[in-house]
Formats: sequence, structure tokens, C-alpha cells
Amino acid sequence: MFKIIRKNTVVISWIIAVTFIVTIFISWGMNFSGKAMMPHMAIVNGKKITADEFQQAYQTKYNNLKDSYGKDFDPESIPDLKKQVLDSLVKENILLAEANRYGITVTEDEVVNGVRSSFSDINTYNQYIKFAPPLWWKKKEEDVKKEIMMAKMIGAMVDHATLTDGEIDSYYKREYEQAHLLHILISPKKLVPQTDIADYYEKNNEDFMKKGKLKVRHILIAVKENASPQEDGAAKAKITDLYSQVKGGADFAEIAKKNSNCPSAQNGGLLDYFGEGTMDPEFEKAAYKLKVEELSSPVRSKFGYHIIKLEDKLPDTPKLLEEVEEEIQGILLTSEITKNAAKKAKGIYKALKKGEITFEEAARMYSHGTISSKTAGDIGIIPKRFISKDIGTATVATWKEELGANDNEMDGKITSAAFNLKSGEMTTVIENHLGYHIIKMKGKIPADLTKFDTIKTDVITKSLMEKKSKTYQDWYNGLKKKAKAVITENAL
Repeated sequence: MFKIIRKNTVVISWIIAVTFIVTIFISWGMNFSGKAMMPHMAIVNGKKITADEFQQAYQTKYNNLKDSYGKDFDPESIPDLKKQVLDSLVKENILLAEANRYGITVTEDEVVNGVRSSFSDINTYNQYIKFAPPLWWKKKEEDVKKEIMMAKMIGAMVDHATLTDGEIDSYYKREYEQAHLLHILISPKKLVPQTDIADYYEKNNEDFMKKGKLKVRHILIAVKENASPQEDGAAKAKITDLYSQVKGGADFAEIAKKNSNCPSAQNGGLLDYFGEGTMDPEFEKAAYKLKVEELSSPVRSKFGYHIIKLEDKLPDTPKLLEEVEEEIQGILLTSEITKNAAKKAKGIYKALKKGEITFEEAARMYSHGTISSKTAGDIGIIPKRFISKDIGTATVATWKEELGANDNEMDGKITSAAFNLKSGEMTTVIENHLGYHIIKMKGKIPADLTKFDTIKTDVITKSLMEKKSKTYQDWYNGLKKKAKAVITENAL
């Protein structure tokens, strides 16, 4: 299926190939130890999901999470990871069996495009084109084909869903109500002793350096991220030709003036000094790898293809303690400190329940929230779920620091508990990634009907997604029952 790609694959040494294959086997979790393993983990439609299949899937999931989170990845933060993996294998078996029953197929073009889009960027994709052996590509193709089949099957079941006006109205009133809350946050990180943080910073300040600003020249051949293969190929061919010219001794500035699609072309491609976080991530990553006067190979960014030449690099400078304090708190955080934070939160809750202290007093004395600690716990009015686009960035930042919201939504674990309260009631201790929370309801505010028309399209989209999700879940639960899916006792 991937003959076109493989024909263009650079021939690599058998040593690299073998190294890559060994890495894949390790990531797949092959059991070379000879240790006896459970014969199967589950049975679906009479078919066994073997322990080897589970181990491969688990190790792949584990490695993907580790790559995503980096050094911050803590497996204990996902205590049901093994159950998630086994559930996904059960679901895969059920959905693929149903897709085959319906005669759903996947074309070669769909697989090719699916494989390409599965990579985070074009540079990573090109690296795999160069070095990944056929065995790896075959597994990748199979996985992508399965994903597309399952997506088509689910789509066929839920895409017919429609909404009535009553359902839209009900969704808006339910999901867009607000509440005035009091809040206490006990953050484990905030219990890390300040003296330990300062001491760690002094001993390891070389680990907290701000990269010096760069001054570069570059040549850009512009092409859109979603360009057709023909357009992308033409841009890549052009930048490759220019790269050969510059490598061969042609003047970089003159080549930039004549060919670059960036406004900097008139200055020979010269850009002002820039620091971390100010440029396209791929461009910046490539630039910071260079030595002064060194030339990059062609780099793909969201703007197109670049050749970068480093003109100057300013010295790295140490970050201030306040800039890295939270990072150091995370480094020094121990399970013992986390247990103490949970114990502290439970103690405060008990004191509140007994009436030994008022909520406002407890918030002033104990809350680690940036706002609640200063306002006797009053964090104002918050949405139940969705954060409106007209909400100021400072307010959203507060909700992130206090409650664990993201840019678009509140933390569902927090708000579902809070919005179940009646006026004057208080939650038990709620745990999320920030720490331990106690919330008191001051009062609910109905959804603002005057705003409905301005966000009607968005409301319809979200409510339709919810209905499709419920339609899918009901359908899948029926399939699971029909498939007589059984998890082996003590499998996990």
C-alpha cells in the first residue's frame, strides 16, 4: 500500500534499521523474559483478547503519554490506565466486527492521508520516511485503517441525529446557567517549604536558564498548511533548489532578496532579535539548534518552507526565582506532601461541618487560591460549563488557577459537584490536578436568554454533539451486551 512512499525511502544501514525495530519491540511491550502470562484478558464475540495484545497496547499508550507529558508524566496520576487500555481493546473488537458486518471499507488514499495527518508536523513525518523500516510502516497502516473503519462505523450510526427546538432550548437553559460560589483550594505544591525551593534554585540555577535571543536570516517559500500535495511538493522542490545554491556558496542575502516570500526579503532575509516563544515552534526549534554562521536544512512551518542562517546569539540568562517557583514546587512535590494536603483539606471540611469555623474564615486562613485567599473565598460568578468569548483573559486566568479550567471550559468535576448544590450548601472535598477543593453555593443564576441569539449556532453545535454522543453510547452499549464481552477475572 505504501509502495510510493517506500520507493522514496532513503536506504539506511542495517544497524539503524535493527536499532529501530528493537525500539519498536520494546515499545510494543514484547515479553522476552519467559515469564508466564495470563492466556487472555477478555472475550468479545467469542474471540479472545490475549495478554500479549493487551501488553502491546498498554506499552504503546504508556509511551505516548510519556512522550506527551515529558518529565512531568506520573503514571500514578492515571490509576485506571490499564482498565482504559483494556476497555479500548474491547471497543475496537466490537466496532471492527460491526464495521465488517456492514461492509465498511477503507481506500488506499484514505490510509495514506490518515497516516500523514497522524504526525504532529511535516518534519517528523519526513524523518520517519527516512528511517522507519517496512515493519513499522505496516503496523502504522493497519492501525490507521482500523481507526478510519471505526470512525466510519460510528459516523454511520450517529450522523442522522437531529434536534428539536425544545431540545436546543433545554440544553441552553441547562448548560449555560451560572452560579455565585465561595471556594477553598488546598494545593499540595504550596505546601512545599519555601526554604527547600530557594535552596534547590541556588544549587540548580543552571537548569533554569532563559535561552539567549537569536538574530537570523531566512528564506521563506510560502505554502499553506493544508496545501495540496502538488502545491506542497512544488514549494519543497523550490526550497531544496535554493538550499543547494546556498550550500554551494551562493550569497544567502542575495538569494533571499530574489526568492523569499517574507517581507524580510528586502533586508536579505534578516529578522530582528527574537527569544523563546515568539516564533513558529518548528522555525524556532530549528533556529536554536544552529551555531553562528551555520545553515539549517529546509524546515517546514505553518507558513511554508524555510532555510535559516544564524547570524548571532546572545548569552543565556538565569530566570528569576519567581519565574520558576511553580516548576520547582512540582519537582520537590512528594507523595507525603500530597497526603498532607489531602489530610489538611479533610480537616478543614470537618471543622466547617461542625461549625467550628465559617467558610469565609477558613478561606482567608487556608486557601491557596490567588483570589479566594484574598476575598474570603468569594470567586464571583462562574459558568457551569462553557467560557464565553467575551470573558476577559484575567478572569479566565483566575478560573484556571483557582478551579482548573482551560481556555474554553470549566473543569467538569468541579462544576458538576458545585451546580448540584442548593444555596448555602457545601461540597465535600473534591480532588483535581490543582489539589483539593471545597465549594459553597451562594446562589444560582439562570441562563441569560437575551444572549441566546448571539450564540445560537454554537449552542446548536454543542447540543448536537451531546445528542450524538448519547446516541453512540446507547448504540455501543447494546452492541457490547450483544457481543457478550467478558473481562477475565483478576485480568488487571
